Formats: sequence, C-alpha cells, structure tokens
Amino acid sequence: MGFKITDHSGAFKAKLAIALDKGMGHLALDILNLSRMQVPHKTGRLTNSSVITRKSPTNFHIEYNTEYAGAVHNINKNYRNNRKWHYLIDPANSLVRDKEKYIKQAVGSI
Repeated sequence: MGFKITDHSGAFKAKLAIALDKGMGHLALDILNLSRMQVPHKTGRLTNSSVITRKSPTNFHIEYNTEYAGAVHNINKNYRNNRKWHYLIDPANSLVRDKEKYIKQAVGSI
C-alpha cells in the first residue's frame, strides 16, 4: 500500500502571481487617484500628465510628466482647495502601509 503525492502547484503559482500583480496594480491606481486630488491645479496640465507604467510584474511606476512636476512637488507654497506639495509621496506613503490589504484582497479572489 502506498500514497502518491503529486505536485499540482504550478497552476496555483501562476494564479498567485497574477493576483499579486493585480493587487499591486490596484494599489498603484489608488495612489494615483489620491495624488490627483492633491496635486496643485492651475491649468490642469500637471494633473493630466499623470501616468502609471507597469515596469514588470508587481512593479509599477507612478509619475507626472511635465518639466515642472518635480519643482511643484518639492516646493512648499500656500496652495488652496486641499492642494499641496508632496502630492505624490504623501499618498504613496499613506497607502503603501496598507499594501497587505490589497494583496489579501487579490489573493482571496483565487
């Protein structure tokens, strides 16, 4: 009498990788959405230049593509209407603390 153990984890590992990527993608999108609510707004050009780029699985890059995005991000001025400097790093820092929640939610869908 014997017992055979067969590894069928390949399909699960593939689904897990997709779920992790999906969770991190949702996190990146939420960071961008929160950031867009905080970015200083004069003409809308800075807000409209925001993009998320998927560099590799579970690796996303969020940026604003104007020549003045870095200066606006790093200079403290008296912005109005809940707009502020550090409009990208502050939302990222606040939401990255909850990245496990995004991962659990995505993995729970497997």
